[in-house]
Amino acid sequence: MYPLSAWLVSVGEWRKWQRTLLAEVAGNRVLEIGCGRGWLLGDLLRESYSCIGLDLSPVMLKKASESNPAAPFVLGDGRCLPFKGASFDTVVMCFSGLCFTATALAEARRVLVPGGRLAVTELVSLTPKRPLEWCARFLWSLTETGKELPSAEALFEEAGLKASSYWVKLGFAEVQVTVGEKVETPAI
Repeated sequence: MYPLSAWLVSVGEWRKWQRTLLAEVAGNRVLEIGCGRGWLLGDLLRESYSCIGLDLSPVMLKKASESNPAAPFVLGDGRCLPFKGASFDTVVMCFSGLCFTATALAEARRVLVPGGRLAVTELVSLTPKRPLEWCARFLWSLTETGKELPSAEALFEEAGLKASSYWVKLGFAEVQVTVGEKVETPAI
């Protein structure tokens, strides 16, 4: 069901939307929070990154491990990560719904090494032209992402991450990528 729903809300562009994060990965050790079926994790593995996928759903982790048998997967919640501090160079969240959660952002920061990156894509702006694209816009609106949301950049900054964001045009959609760098404050 998940592949169908992802296809419907994106008119087959979901994988392109996910791949916007690949350009923001730095270092070798990568954690994907909310890895779902492991599609983005598979892309990262093919690029030779050392990855761990984390998801709250045992069903999704089973599907992810079938697609990526060599990858380690962990059942867990992005708001309470079961990893030591400074364990990852990059943390990615792709449509996980957690980037607007202060606890998840604080946890992502905690597991990043100094200078590490949190890369997130959560928001999409659709400009439909064809009937199927209008259908996708309607379905996407049902996810409530059209509501007034806090600025991802402001939330990243509150979590102690130096943030920036930009939009990537992909067909009838623009996908927002927000990147936060863990900056250590010097001791006084």
